[in-house]
Amino acid sequence: MSNREGQRQRNTLNGVRKRLTFDGCDDIENKRTTAAPETKELLCPKIETTMLEQMARWNFDFEHEIPLEGDWEWEKVQ
Repeated sequence: MSNREGQRQRNTLNGVRKRLTFDGCDDIENKRTTAAPETKELLCPKIETTMLEQMARWNFDFEHEIPLEGDWEWEKVQ
């Protein structure tokens, strides 16, 4: 791979990175985002509902990062 191709690949990867952690309404409330009050009113209930649904689906408490009882068996990796 040439230097130019490597740089292009790095630029492409930088464009597709995602934030893997999201504190839900806490991010909005703590002004980590510039959401308008109307946006908060619309998003916070949906975020809370989604977090609860995913917690039940994966039997994992994403907020406290602990496994819950359920179908999935979680183990910590290093």
